[in-house]
Amino acid sequence: MRNILKLLVILGLIFSGANAHAQDGNARAQILKGQLEGFLENQKSVALKNGSKLDTKGEITVEQASGYYAFTLPHITYTDAKGVRTEIGMLALNAVPQEKNEWKITMALPTPINSYGSGGGEQFRTDIGNQSASGVWNEKLGHFTSVDANYSNIRLSNLRDQSTVTIGSLAVNSQMQENDPEAYTGKAVVNADNISIFDSATTFKGVIPRIRLDGNLADRASKTPMTKEQVKNRQAANYPDAYNLIAFMFGAPERVNVTITGLDNFNAQLQQAMVTATPNNRAKLLQTILGVSAVSGMGKPVSGDAKSKAYDVVFGANANMTVNGTDLGALMNTTAQPAAGAPVLR
Repeated sequence: MRNILKLLVILGLIFSGANAHAQDGNARAQILKGQLEGFLENQKSVALKNGSKLDTKGEITVEQASGYYAFTLPHITYTDAKGVRTEIGMLALNAVPQEKNEWKITMALPTPINSYGSGGGEQFRTDIGNQSASGVWNEKLGHFTSVDANYSNIRLSNLRDQSTVTIGSLAVNSQMQENDPEAYTGKAVVNADNISIFDSATTFKGVIPRIRLDGNLADRASKTPMTKEQVKNRQAANYPDAYNLIAFMFGAPERVNVTITGLDNFNAQLQQAMVTATPNNRAKLLQTILGVSAVSGMGKPVSGDAKSKAYDVVFGANANMTVNGTDLGALMNTTAQPAAGAPVLR
């Protein structure tokens, strides 16, 4: 009888410990859920400031599975300032709780992603052939400290003019470490390979072998896990939406080094297309050639790689960006100007 009582006591301790662990996991799952909700609310505010709109249909759901939590985000729709509506769809995340306020997360993007004009007709379509993405989320930062994502056979289709951009592979890797209490720094690398561009109007086909981005990341963490309201009210910088999205999810970029391989050869392909282009399309090709030439001319040589050009992008304190020392706003205004005598393309 005494042995049976001992067994019952031991089993009781085991089950009570397991139950306490489950309750702790459930409490942390609610923290992560709140941070994801805060992220969506924050992005809604950012979109409105830029004349756009982010809509969600439904709520974030959490289901406990064997050893992990399955999160499903609501259906997301983004409408830009021109009225183009993109149905992003529902994102799925599987999260495994770790020590030190961290989660190991795997995620999947919906595919295809369709965009529609104000009249309701489909204008753009994004297809992802294969994808694999995982990362580590820190509750005190409210975003990822590391990401390892690989995508292949990405196809961006303009259904209005039947032009396409395909990316053979896209790899994203970022790592941040806590060097001082609550101070995180790290690096991110993005590689896009075999970028093929087809323009149906001019029948132009061109390839850029690689675009690589190397960036420094930095952020400060809270002393305790961030609440939904803290994430929701996180201040956005006066930079483009892409910068703010990256800063929100991975840490704020301080500077980015961009290396483009094969840009001069791409420009040569454009010039060759001028030979067979119709008079109506030559202006469009010429404008593109001038823009690519301007970007190529700004590039710095890469030691040991004659086919590549390097660009140092720095984010200034006054929300200005420079590329190799040239103000990006001034550069965009210059390259956007049509050639003398050419019609303005809209």
